[in-house]
Amino acid sequence: MCRRPCRRDRGESQAVSGGAPKRYVVHIGPMKTASTYLQQCLKAARSQLLAQGIYYAREFIAENNKFMHMRLHYALMRNRMQELRQGFAALNACGAHTVVLSCEHMMFQREAGYELLRELTEGAAVDIVYFSRRWSDRYASIWNQTLLMGGSQTFPEFFMSMLSGKSPNFYPPKVRAAGLQLDFDYAVIWRMVAQVFGRESLTIFPYSTTVDDGGDVYKLFCKTVLGLADAPKVTLAGEKLWASMPTEDAELLRVLNDMHFRATGEQDAAVRGAFLKERKRIDFGGVAAAMQASLTETEIDDGAPYFDPPYGRMSEFRDRVIGGGEVFARKRKDIRHFKSGYLLAGGVREALQSLYARVAAGLMDAE
Repeated sequence: MCRRPCRRDRGESQAVSGGAPKRYVVHIGPMKTASTYLQQCLKAARSQLLAQGIYYAREFIAENNKFMHMRLHYALMRNRMQELRQGFAALNACGAHTVVLSCEHMMFQREAGYELLRELTEGAAVDIVYFSRRWSDRYASIWNQTLLMGGSQTFPEFFMSMLSGKSPNFYPPKVRAAGLQLDFDYAVIWRMVAQVFGRESLTIFPYSTTVDDGGDVYKLFCKTVLGLADAPKVTLAGEKLWASMPTEDAELLRVLNDMHFRATGEQDAAVRGAFLKERKRIDFGGVAAAMQASLTETEIDDGAPYFDPPYGRMSEFRDRVIGGGEVFARKRKDIRHFKSGYLLAGGVREALQSLYARVAAGLMDAE
């Protein structure tokens, strides 16, 4: 971690205001709301933002990806006071009027972590920013992520688990054990933020509305949250990155994850990488043909009765939504996935067993 105020890359603008930050903007996610895209853009625009007195912090940046503040999340969760005090001493002396921090894992913070964050910001205004995305869009994205992390639930199984309040397999064990329903009722976090920082400190970013209108998340964030007339231009802006896997690949990965779990008793995110290497080398024409007969859709209806209670609680925070109005418009969406009948077609079982053998060999070679 940087112990000097606002260390900058060579050539990065030095134009900042004097004194301690007057404002902290802390983007807490949640997951699957273009967080990586936003963070990549803010990192790319760091020099231009700093010239306007806005510092996308280098302190607490994750070492593995260099663009999100994962170390802040862990330090708050684990009460690492020396690391926190060193980092915020640098931030509070950086000279920028606004400091921006972003980590979607911050959605898992509990009240004690947020109280510690309030203390460390030393009286500056703190805006906690939460991106509100409708369930019918977000659940399909979360399911895809569970497959990337080694999960093997079919979409209907996953959807029913979400409705029962269970957390996805890639969430931290303590979160899953707590049963906080963070992906079902967003107001759980909003109430916590309001309790610690005050209701006026909560900013709900209308993610779904932005996407519905064809807007760019990064550009609107700069305009509405950071108060800039124009977002600094970066090469990532407007691009669609980190898209979900094609439906066919998602099903193949799901089956491979299931086979791997049966063989080893473990879920392993590395299965995906090994699968993608083999995917280009093998002809899946026969399997793909069998799969098409099992292609189906499951509808998610944001207006269904079981969504009424959480939507009602969330609607109590409509005044905190940028631009006012709904937290998101309730819609319906058909999620494409495969039923398991194709697995009984001739030759499919043997083809998948052969593929898993190659994937397993690849995992062994990578160790």
